[in-house]
Amino acid sequence: MPSINNSRVTPDRLKEVLGYDASTGEFWWLIEPHHRMARGRFLGTRILRGYRSIKIDGFGVAAHRVAWCLSHGAWPEFEIDHINCDKSDNRLENLRCATRHENQRNAPIAKNNRSGYKGVYWNKSLKKWVAQIKTGGKNSSLGGFKTAAEASAAYEIEARKLFGAFARSR
Repeated sequence: MPSINNSRVTPDRLKEVLGYDASTGEFWWLIEPHHRMARGRFLGTRILRGYRSIKIDGFGVAAHRVAWCLSHGAWPEFEIDHINCDKSDNRLENLRCATRHENQRNAPIAKNNRSGYKGVYWNKSLKKWVAQIKTGGKNSSLGGFKTAAEASAAYEIEARKLFGAFARSR
């Protein structure tokens, strides 16, 4: 798979202008980028959907990708997954390289979910809670259950088996 990096900012340029603390996920300027921005100032503006962005040489770059690049010396080949699903938490221990599918598997429960459990919904005709999991582009039913918690347990077992470290049931 080709690199998804579309930044015009090189890893060497990042090292020239930014400092990064991998244990806190904070960034600061090593230079004075312009008269309104002081050297040593912490940076990283929140943008759409909770991610942080840093503007370098006029280009906005996702902070989690910058953290990866500064720590590994190269832009990541794939997406960067926030393990704990907190998109503003850019500590290195919370970041891992992931394919698009792996990143989606680690997604938290959808906001419109009414059961309170990932992969679980109420089936009116069966009058049961149904667990289903999506893999390979197809939904697979894991069965009907008396309670949403039982359906969730079935989902969690199957997710761990199929998705390993990227499994998320909540």
